Amino acid sequence: MKYITLSLLTILLVFTSCEDKEKTDLMSQYETLLEERESLMIQHGSFEDMHKSLLATHNKLSTQLEGMTINDSTVFEKLARHEAIFAKHEANMEAHSSLKESHKDMKASFMDGTMDKDAMKAQIKEMKEQHTTMMNHHENMKQEHESIKESHDEIMAKINTFGTKNNES
Repeated sequence: MKYITLSLLTILLVFTSCEDKEKTDLMSQYETLLEERESLMIQHGSFEDMHKSLLATHNKLSTQLEGMTINDSTVFEKLARHEAIFAKHEANMEAHSSLKESHKDMKASFMDGTMDKDAMKAQIKEMKEQHTTMMNHHENMKQEHESIKESHDEIMAKINTFGTKNNES
């Protein structure tokens, strides 16, 4: 519904305005970028959910390991690396959320025709760069999530087969 409203607003602006074709094309590009942003934010939500789930698993695993003697010293090194990756992901996700808000803020001035062509071009260029950055972050996060999950599975397998003993014995 919001896309229809946005499209109708754009069409209305096109017909009632004396702006040149370039400005109309810029508005169309902007609309396309807004739709792309919506898709990216849906992906972003999925990554946030995956991150929370993986972090919960990580915290549970860390808690389980607290009471054990681990014969494999790399286990704690892996967990420490995971925590650094989680912190990086959280920073990326926070930056992505703030981008969403900044795009909302510029929408009114962009679509009401008060922004000049040079400013419109600059905003479009910036949004394209931001979207590329978000897509790269998402791809890296996906790979790192998979790697962490595999590492967690390996650690659990080691704990369950050999190499640990309960400190309370």
